[in-house]
Amino acid sequence: MLMIAAGVGVTPMRALLEDSDYEPGETALIYRFTAQEHALFTDELDDIAARKGVDLHYLEGPRRVDDSWLPGGYDGNDVDVLKELVPDIADREIYVCGPPLWVSSLRKALRAAGVDRDQVHSEEFAW
Repeated sequence: MLMIAAGVGVTPMRALLEDSDYEPGETALIYRFTAQEHALFTDELDDIAARKGVDLHYLEGPRRVDDSWLPGGYDGNDVDVLKELVPDIADREIYVCGPPLWVSSLRKALRAAGVDRDQVHSEEFAW
């Protein structure tokens, strides 16, 4: 299982991490937020990751361009970064939650990384 969240989209992911059954190393969370003061549940996520063996990645910073899901400061392209963070990405069930444009950018990168549409489960939110 791979969970990828932006901003408050981490809320359902935190619940999934806590309540789902998985072995250490079988689950990863990539959490995007613009600034540390906007990050939610990081202490809880750190605790869950330590207890349950979750591979946890925090990606902080504003998006680098409109068509990228990544923050500024990442030199690789969207697909390469996904494959670097989660090398077996094409074999995972993926849960995504974030704002619509960000989710759209991420879906494109996931498809380019070899992930089948049926493996991606997403929820979008907007203000």
